[in-house]
Amino acid sequence: MSHIATVTSASELMTNYAAAAAIPPSSHFVALLDENDKPMVFCLSETRDSTNTKLQVIKEDDDGNRFITDLADALGLASAIKITAFDIKQAPDKRVFLAFAVGSATEESLLYIVKPFRVLTELLLGDNFRLLCVASPKDKMGQVYEIFLGSCPSYGFQSH
Repeated sequence: MSHIATVTSASELMTNYAAAAAIPPSSHFVALLDENDKPMVFCLSETRDSTNTKLQVIKEDDDGNRFITDLADALGLASAIKITAFDIKQAPDKRVFLAFAVGSATEESLLYIVKPFRVLTELLLGDNFRLLCVASPKDKMGQVYEIFLGSCPSYGFQSH
């Protein structure tokens, strides 16, 4: 008696959202949804001279044009900083929770926790997009290489 095996597979081609961008393959990146359920990618990206690491968002507008936004301005940070780690989560109601660490030449880090926010495309692609940190860090700690945020609550905070 012979047995015939059936193999079924499914795959999907991932579009590179910014083919010319310097996003190292080893970089941490996270895909979230905007207010219209379109994907956006948050990632760490090195500057051309590899001295700084930026936290960026890759987003597509309604016309299909792709944009990269450096979040340093939105976070009120100098553009010459080195972000060593980040994690970002999205709740079912589309609130976004973000934490990141900024490194220094002294091998110490400052940890930032951003107040939960919602991503609105017109703000993200504009110059007036601002995020607020829950509290400014006061003390440096050892070098932070990775941040992990647990699951997001689907209840609790009311965002207005």
